[in-house]
Amino acid sequence: MLIKHIPEDFVVEEMTNVKKKAKGEYCYFWLEKRNWNTQNAVDEVARALRVRKVGFAGTKDKKAITKQLCSAENVRKESIEKVSVRGVTLTFYGYGDEPVSLGDLKGNKFRIVVRDVDSDIKVKKLKEIVNYFDEQRFSRTNVDVGRAIVKKDFKKAVEIIATGEGDYNGIVKDFISKNKTNFIGALHLVPRKILRMIIGSYQSFLWNDTVARFIEGKTKFVRVPYSQGQLAFPTGKRVNKKVPMIGFDTQTTDKEIRLIIHEIMHREGITFRDFIIREFPELTMEGAERDMMVLVKKFSAKMMKDELFDGRKKILLSFELPKGSYATMVVKRLFTQS
Repeated sequence: MLIKHIPEDFVVEEMTNVKKKAKGEYCYFWLEKRNWNTQNAVDEVARALRVRKVGFAGTKDKKAITKQLCSAENVRKESIEKVSVRGVTLTFYGYGDEPVSLGDLKGNKFRIVVRDVDSDIKVKKLKEIVNYFDEQRFSRTNVDVGRAIVKKDFKKAVEIIATGEGDYNGIVKDFISKNKTNFIGALHLVPRKILRMIIGSYQSFLWNDTVARFIEGKTKFVRVPYSQGQLAFPTGKRVNKKVPMIGFDTQTTDKEIRLIIHEIMHREGITFRDFIIREFPELTMEGAERDMMVLVKKFSAKMMKDELFDGRKKILLSFELPKGSYATMVVKRLFTQS
């Protein structure tokens, strides 16, 4: 079974909740990209438009074809139509008084091709899914770096970044070779939004662990492997509730969830207050709540001949998910035997 074999196998389109007008300070436009990560694509478009920043509602997969709404200040339709960036297409949408910001969307539509499958595989209609964070959220080292920052082990965080393969490992490695103990200074070389995303990855890892433990204690389940361990998907009675993301102000009245969270934090050697980063206040992270289960809407699955693998089949999946939910989790659940 293969997903994302080619970018055309994974198509994502935002369902926006941004209201457009005939006039406004901000120009709204659709950005369609192929084989670009979102940040690099919007940075390139910003350069082409000669603006400081392009706003967008959410990050999208790189190895995919994705369509998302963006905004630029004091830009006109004619400028949008003149932009030429390889692998990127811009389409004017309208104007408004506010920039497009993170979270400004209802959800996403997905069209996914799963390749190299057996002809006897049966795909059952899926109505809901556990709202786990998937591999894209974590990268190879984000959880370890986030954990080190929360524990105030800035030396370890810098060492992991410097020996990694990210965009900033080179400058961090060079800086720390000349400033042996200035670990906070080294971290300041990484953009704040990247560091917050890294700590968010650690919070997401803890959330996944909390939900998996809850499901294992409440109902029949199957386990699915992922980069950070294993996840439990229920096969018995339906369970759903809001589960907190751990931060400095996390609270919950649910006794079972609270007990699981405290067990996990004891294992990790952290407290809620550890998410207050006094040495780097911009990285202090609040808690939040996330739905344990989400609906999979307008689901369909169609099997057909796989033109890239002789004698094999492919399955075309189509569905909608709310914002922040991972389509790859739908695929994993569909192809896990209950």
